[in-house]
Amino acid sequence: MFKNLFVFVFVSVMFSITCNAAILSGSIYGPDLELLSNVIVDINSTPRQFFVAKQGEYEFNLNPGSYSVEAKYYENGILAYHGFEDIEIVDNGSFILDLLLLPPEDELLENDELEDFNLDIGQAKTANSVFFVFSLAVFLLVLFLVFLFFKKMRKKKKVKKDLPDDLKQALSIIKQHDGRISQKELRKNIPLSEAKVSLILTDLEDRGFIRKIKKGRSNVILLK
Repeated sequence: MFKNLFVFVFVSVMFSITCNAAILSGSIYGPDLELLSNVIVDINSTPRQFFVAKQGEYEFNLNPGSYSVEAKYYENGILAYHGFEDIEIVDNGSFILDLLLLPPEDELLENDELEDFNLDIGQAKTANSVFFVFSLAVFLLVLFLVFLFFKKMRKKKKVKKDLPDDLKQALSIIKQHDGRISQKELRKNIPLSEAKVSLILTDLEDRGFIRKIKKGRSNVILLK
């Protein structure tokens, strides 16, 4: 049972993380309209994401919002082509944005050396690591909460089996009244003295099955 539960929770968490984000993807072309490989694609999401487009294609998972996509292509450690596009993600779904890279217009960009390239790679790995750690933490938290819930339910079922007959009878009557009954009404359904009924209710309350609320001269019994 717990093995199936584990699989269900894992699939649910991964599915919820994927469904709560839009997918932005596209191809990257050079001045000759041919696909460029090994392009660094950068998007100003939170956290910032980087993608190394080894086959000339990139993909990001994003929440709805406005973003700027920047792509850089290096030759021998020097920036050769550069592209920049803005995009508005209005809702969840798939969006395609192809990028055309051209030689940088500003001559200062031509001095962008391999040091920046290595920095982008490191930041890309960091962003991916943060997303993985966050997803794993959410999954473990949900799994832990589900485990506690089922553990509590199993314990409660076991305790119910061990209850004396008079306590079981009282619980059954409370359930028949939709989980809410006055102490006076309960006593009418149990052929016991008022003191005995009071002791039964105290025992059930201590075991965590009911809650008593004072109302006038009597108590209202609520099933937990």
